[in-house]
Amino acid sequence: MTAPVQDTSPKRETSAPPVAGPAVVDATITGPGAPCPLARDTSGRDFSIQSGLSASVFATGARLRLTGRWIDFSVCQQGPTLMVDNAEPVPDP
Repeated sequence: MTAPVQDTSPKRETSAPPVAGPAVVDATITGPGAPCPLARDTSGRDFSIQSGLSASVFATGARLRLTGRWIDFSVCQQGPTLMVDNAEPVPDP
C-alpha cells in the first residue's frame, strides 16, 4: 500500500471572497485577462473587472480607485468580479 501524495506546492494567501454589494476598492491593474481585466487590491486579493468603461482605462500597471459592486455572476470567469461604474487614478503616496 502506498502513502497518498502530498501537495507541497506554495500556496498564495488570499482573503475571504468579497460579499456581493457596493464597494470602493483601490487596486492595481495586473493584466488584460480573458475576457476581463484583472486587478489586485491593496490587501493582495486578485479579482476581475467587468465594466462598460473604455478598456484603455484599465491599462496594465494603472493604480485606480474603483467604485462599483461585487457581483455573484459574470462573464469574466476568473475569480471574484467587481462591476465597475467609475474609475479614478489613485494619487501617488
